[in-house]
This record gives sequence, structure tokens and C-alpha cells, in this order.
Amino acid sequence: MAATGQERAHDPRCAITAVWWLIFLAGLVVSLAMVFRSQVEGDTLNMLARGWYLAFEGEWLQFGMPTSAGGTSSGGFIALVVGLPLMAWADYRAPAVLVWLLGVVGYLVLDRIVGRVPLPSARLLFAVFYWLNPWRIHYTSFLWNPNFMFFLGALHLCAGYSMRRTPRFWASLVWTLIVGFGFQIHASAAVFGFISVLLWWRGVVRVNWWGVAVGLAVIAGSLVPWSMTMIEGPELIPGETGFPFRNLLFVYPLLKGLIYLLRYPSTALPNQVYDLDFWPTGIADDRMSAAVATVLVATGWITVLVSCASFRRFLRRSRAFLRNQDWSRSDSQWLRGYLFWSLAGVALAFAFSPTSVMFWQGFPVFHVAVLVTVLYMSGLARTRKRDLIRRIVTAYAVLMLAAACVIGVGSTLFRGPGPPVRQDRPSSYDVRHLHINDHPMYHDLAIVDRCGLMIVDQGGWEPDIWREQLVER
Repeated sequence: MAATGQERAHDPRCAITAVWWLIFLAGLVVSLAMVFRSQVEGDTLNMLARGWYLAFEGEWLQFGMPTSAGGTSSGGFIALVVGLPLMAWADYRAPAVLVWLLGVVGYLVLDRIVGRVPLPSARLLFAVFYWLNPWRIHYTSFLWNPNFMFFLGALHLCAGYSMRRTPRFWASLVWTLIVGFGFQIHASAAVFGFISVLLWWRGVVRVNWWGVAVGLAVIAGSLVPWSMTMIEGPELIPGETGFPFRNLLFVYPLLKGLIYLLRYPSTALPNQVYDLDFWPTGIADDRMSAAVATVLVATGWITVLVSCASFRRFLRRSRAFLRNQDWSRSDSQWLRGYLFWSLAGVALAFAFSPTSVMFWQGFPVFHVAVLVTVLYMSGLARTRKRDLIRRIVTAYAVLMLAAACVIGVGSTLFRGPGPPVRQDRPSSYDVRHLHINDHPMYHDLAIVDRCGLMIVDQGGWEPDIWREQLVER
């Protein structure tokens, strides 16, 4: 017999679904608004230059972005993911729309897996701590190469989940391509390689080696044009500075990277994100902007305490994770194994890194850090503290959504469109103070009109591929 309207109204599952949709739509609207308000900064312009050459000049550059270790990243995949959206829409925000769409797809993929884990309110908790998270909303709302890692991280978990019991060709192929093509987008994708090896070694996943072989062949084929380019310009080869395991030697860079994992489930974003200025919008003056930023920074570090408690409880079971066991006996057990060995993999990658660990290098495991907190809060929801947990999670949802809205109005990369910020309040992160040498790209992609860059006759800033004369002007 079909349920009546009154019965559906009192069904907890219907209430949970309604709340989930409310959270999803709120995050969707805020993040999409930020995409269309997004501005540009140095790395964005470097990426757009590569895509512009493909879309407007028909030249596919076979080298990636400058790396902190020197040279440029391998392959021409970054030019492809930027250039194709520009062919569809000749606007600097077109690739940002792609980043945003991939962020939405990545969340829905993760939500489907989390929904299969029999934990109290797991989907709602994940919706709050991941989907409404200002880290995720901010970094999937503008074009920057590390921002693609949110989607790749979700894809990595999805493929691993399908290999929890039996080897699968397509999942193994996807795992391999994530590492190879992800590394062409940003070097932080190397984390996937460390994680994948550990998960296979500990039996958390069962790999199909034919899938791995085909993936390696595809990646090798994609790097043939890059190899030819490197022969002609050896200065583009990455890895000129630093050395492996330097972070293990100096300790602090490794510790800093691990602290970032604690910050991901919180509202403790990098300081430059909270460099707020509402003056161009007419909402508030300098004192109000500084006060709002101070509140967000303070509450952000308070929310880190919840992350610390969740990681402490999760890692207390380290001995159990180190033992050989059948990870596939339950979805919740498998997920815990995936999280633990992913954390071990990212710690190893941070230690191996030839340069100091920065906050974006953990983006491939952003979902892992958030899921550790979700497991912790879900466990508390089964205790007598469930009413308190409900109030805390509600407060988190409000705080995270409010932080995202504030960032979308007053933070550096989302202050436009509108008049440029005042000259008496310069910011080192505000590229609207950037003097640039004129180039057709700035006009073809509507960058000058919407971002207020200042064109000068000479001595202005240029994307790296023009400044270093890596391509013909």
C-alpha cells in the first residue's frame, strides 16, 4: 500500500532527503555565483595563456605550468583542459565553469559512496563538512590547476571502491590515468601514486594489471610530444631545485603539511583568502572588513579543534589498520582502511617532496580529511550526545555557508565585477593593481573589461610563456 502524505511527512528518510537538497542547493547557488564573480591572478593568467594559444592560434603547447622545483610540468594536458572550454565560450571564466562542474560531479560521486556506508546521518554530515566547506567552495570557483584535484580525488575513491572485492580493468585504468594526467595538471597529483601503491600493497584494493598496463601506455603516448619539446628546450625540464625527502630532514615543512590536513574540515582557510575588502561594494568600511576577517580567522582555528579530536580518535586504531585483514567484509570497514592508508600515503608524499609543503598539495586527499571528521561526528551521533552534535553540526553549516558568502563578496578573487579597490589600500594578492603589457588575449577573453588590469606601454607583467619567450609573440 502506498504511503499517505502524512506518513511521508513523518518519515525520517524524507526529512533527511529534504535537508540534503536544501544544503545542496545552497552550496550550488553560492559557488556558481562565485564562479561568475571570479577574477584572475598570476597562475590563472599563465593557464589562460596556454589555453588561448590552443583556442585562438591553433597551437597546442606541450608543456605545463611553472613548478616550485624549477622548469615546467610535463605534458600538454593543461592546455587542453583550458583551451577546450575557451573554444565553447571565449571568456576567461569558461575554464572556471569546468572546474566548478567537476567539483559538483565529484561531490555527487562521493555522496553516492558515503550513502552506502551504514553510519548515522553520514550523508548529511558529509554534505555539511564537504559540500558547504568554504575550502571546497572557494577553490572550485576559479581557475587554478590545483583546483582540479578535488574531482580527481573523488574519482580515485570511486575507482578504489569498485576494486574493493575484485580486480577491475576500467577502474585500474582510471587509477593509472589519474596519476599520469593529473600530474600534467599539477604536481600534487603525485600523491595519488603514493596512495595507490599503499592501498594495493595492504590489500585494500585489487588491481587489474592489464588496466594499469593500458593506462601506462596511454600516458607514455601523451608524453611523446612533450619529450620532443624538452629536447629542443631543456630549460623546461622540472626538478632543478630541492631534493627528495628534504621535508623529512627539516621536519617543519612536513609538520606544516600535516597541519593542513587538520584544517581542511574547518573554516581555517589561508590568510590571503580572508584579506577582505568590502569597500568596492559599498557594504562596509575598512574597520568592518577587518572585524569580519578577524572573526572568521578566530572561529576558523576554533573549528580546527574538532578536526584534531576526530583525527586523534581515528588514529588511535592504527594498530588495527596495520594488521592484515579482509577489508571488503563491510563498506564501513573498507572506507576506514582507505582513509588510513590514504593518510599514510599523503604523509609519505609530503616527506618525499623536494620543496616545502604548501596547502594545495593536500587537495588530492581533501575528501579523506573531511571523511575522518564525518566518521567521528557520526559516531558521536549514536551516543547520548546526539542532540548536542545536531546543534554543533547546524552551527557548522551556518558558519561555513556564511564564510563562503563573505569570501564571495569581499575576498581578493571575487571582488568584481565592479570598480577596482582603492589605491590607498593595496594588497599583494590583488592583481587588479597589476600593470600588464598589452596582448590580444586580454581582450579576446574579456579580462581587461571585467578585471580592471592596467595596461602600460612597457615594463608590465606578462604570463611566463611570453616573458620567457617560450613561444613566438
